[in-house]
Amino acid sequence: MRGVIRLDDPHTHGGKVSSASGAIFEGKPVMLAGDTVSCSQHGTVPVNQGHPTWKMNGKAVIVDGCVAQCGCTLKTTLPNAGAQ
Repeated sequence: MRGVIRLDDPHTHGGKVSSASGAIFEGKPVMLAGDTVSCSQHGTVPVNQGHPTWKMNGKAVIVDGCVAQCGCTLKTTLPNAGAQ
């Protein structure tokens, strides 16, 4: 299972999710395609890669392992809430 990514979840370049426009899940909004991460190496960058079939508000839901435009990989803090 690939856990859902939410506001403030970390990524591999040492930053975190800085915007998340999806529904609130476990107290934080879910990240959707087009939302951004703050990257210590590249500034604020979007994430456009999302789950191929899981959509929210017409946009792909971002899940564990998706990659931001700068190349960082997102890591979930909710490994048991996601999609196959």
